[in-house]
Amino acid sequence: MTDLERIGQRLVTGFPGTALTPELVQVVKEYKIGNIILFRENIASADQLRTLCADLQTLIRSETGHDAFIMIDQEGGAVTRLPESCINVPGSMALAATGDPETTYLAGKLTGEELRSLGVNFNLAPSAVMAIPPPPWPSMPPV
Repeated sequence: MTDLERIGQRLVTGFPGTALTPELVQVVKEYKIGNIILFRENIASADQLRTLCADLQTLIRSETGHDAFIMIDQEGGAVTRLPESCINVPGSMALAATGDPETTYLAGKLTGEELRSLGVNFNLAPSAVMAIPPPPWPSMPPV
């Protein structure tokens, strides 16, 4: 593996639109980019996303010889990239309010299964959220 290929395997790029663009294909070919991040602007429907992810994997495998990480930030609640026709779970604060860890586990499991079925294999959702009391915070002692 060349230095360019090693670097490309560590890079992530996004792109505009809901299908492969000539510019994206060129960047992947030239720099051997190995990973993609998707945003809401890349997703029109579940079927379109499934096709897009398959096309991205085909392109990146052919240019790098490796599977791509196809990333998304699908946290649930307010941070939802998937269309309404897909499974979208409540956000972490709502899940925590249930007081039931099994509900939170199930929400994560459902999200993972939905993403996998669509071709997304890397979710940037948080693993932990901390509730911090609102200001004023206690003052820090001088150093």
